[in-house]
Amino acid sequence: MKIKKDFDFLDSKIEGIHKLHDYPAMLVPDLVEKIIREYASENDTIFDPFGGSGTVAVCANRLGHNAISNDINPLARFITKVKTTKLDLFKLTRKFDAVTELLNNTENFSDAEEFLPQGIFFKNWYSKEVLLKLSYIKEIIDKFYDTDIKDFFMLCFLQTARKCSL
Repeated sequence: MKIKKDFDFLDSKIEGIHKLHDYPAMLVPDLVEKIIREYASENDTIFDPFGGSGTVAVCANRLGHNAISNDINPLARFITKVKTTKLDLFKLTRKFDAVTELLNNTENFSDAEEFLPQGIFFKNWYSKEVLLKLSYIKEIIDKFYDTDIKDFFMLCFLQTARKCSL
């Protein structure tokens, strides 16, 4: 197969669902969509054996294709699962509002002390104040019943924890 198209995407940005969680060497969605539009037939299933952050699977779904994505990295598989799961926006918004209200009305996170993870690793990566807040948030997420919404919030939590590390 000879690719005869210009694939200049220097001005492309990674936006929307693709920014949900950072991942090294993410594909540019515009490039993926252009390749799928150009080379996939209607009703084709798109297979990505090195799925990474799920860009190919998300783009394939968005263009009306089924997608199969795989990766050796469990985090990559989790990111892809969350990014390709259709969620009820009303339920997600309600849960977000409830969590936000709970966090905004919590002045003292010292009650989260009982949820603190043990081990030197966490103390080296987070200040005690941040670790208390992260522990509190994780405890809230752990109580969710809807698995898909719980996974969405957990992925957001993982990205937040990554950004908050020292």
